[in-house]
Amino acid sequence: MNRSVLYIPWLVLSSLLLTGCGGGGNSSVLGGSQSPDPVVVDFPIVYVKRPLLVDEDGELFLTEVRNAVGFFPGAELIVRDRASPTAKEAVVSTGLFPNQPSGTQARIDIKDLDVSADGKQLVFALRAP
Repeated sequence: MNRSVLYIPWLVLSSLLLTGCGGGGNSSVLGGSQSPDPVVVDFPIVYVKRPLLVDEDGELFLTEVRNAVGFFPGAELIVRDRASPTAKEAVVSTGLFPNQPSGTQARIDIKDLDVSADGKQLVFALRAP
């Protein structure tokens, strides 16, 4: 008997089980319209968001952002009030350069983000062209 024929029932069963875990339109996994849990303390989250760069042929340009001397423009410093996909993003790095035309993204690179022990201060490396 062909081995691939034996795998088909397992594939169907596993896909049905995974589909059953979705829960429809109001997914409690992603928060949906559920209000925050009063018992769990939500903490803000801060991260660096950067675009995927492509070369002149349209191929993905693989960058090593941990490279200390490399310049990878287009980074933004983002703060969310909760670690939730539904929390609103606040772009902290907007308006750092007043001569920048409105509506355009600053050509800056942000690296080495760190937070103080009490969570009240941020430190990061910012490089502009």
